[in-house]
Amino acid sequence: MTLLYATAARLDEIRSIKLDDIHLEAAKPYLSLHGKGKKIRTAYMLPRAVALVQAYIKETYGQAGGTDALLFPSRVSGHGKLTEAALDKRIKTYAAQANVHCKDVLLNTHAHLFRHYVESGKMVSDMEKCRISPASL
Repeated sequence: MTLLYATAARLDEIRSIKLDDIHLEAAKPYLSLHGKGKKIRTAYMLPRAVALVQAYIKETYGQAGGTDALLFPSRVSGHGKLTEAALDKRIKTYAAQANVHCKDVLLNTHAHLFRHYVESGKMVSDMEKCRISPASL
């Protein structure tokens, strides 16, 4: 959820992130997102998102990156892309957990909602209202 929120990435862009696409040590940390039409776009990351991604990588892979592994592999196959359904299920689970602490988090949250929210400019004004835990990566 943090990456959806921080980058306004499409669902498939998130599912396709490889450790090689993550550049957290750059002067301006960023992700290379592979989108529609094989286009690659750069998504810069704020310090809080960088810290959460670093913690996730360390916990999941025990390294800082630099491999061809997917950031979010399928738990079923262990190496393929996480399915859209599996990611959508995670989003709804984390949204329900966050809603307990902050009623502004919608229970029917879905990936595309993040894109609209970020693009509308509301993210900046509401950023401090609700915090999403590191577990919700």
